Amino acid sequence: MIKKILPFFLIIFVSTNAQNLFDFDYAQFGYDSTSNYLEFYYSFNQKSMKVSPLDSINVVKGILQISIEDTSSGQKIVDKEWRVSHQVTDSGEAGSKYLIGVVGFILPHGAYQCTIGGRDANDEKNQRV
Repeated sequence: MIKKILPFFLIIFVSTNAQNLFDFDYAQFGYDSTSNYLEFYYSFNQKSMKVSPLDSINVVKGILQISIEDTSSGQKIVDKEWRVSHQVTDSGEAGSKYLIGVVGFILPHGAYQCTIGGRDANDEKNQRV
């Protein structure tokens, strides 16, 4: 009996984990002889976000935060937050959509440490870094 239950729990754990609030990816491209172009692709799962009224419409709001530090000097090159929102016309729509986007930076060649995070603007406890 235990052997049959364990795979069931693993499947449930994996499927609930797959519905993260926030996911990201990145790509780096050569820009010129002294710089690279760095792109971050982000996605907020609207199903995991709290819907709130704004004027006469319902919206979900996410906050994207990116910090990039030059590891040789300790200087912050980027330290920004972006607010993204989307109108939700019905409760079923929030479960089937994602807030997606891209932000890019031109950085001089070097070594960097990056921190990226996303959170629900309507529920500060709902975040991922």
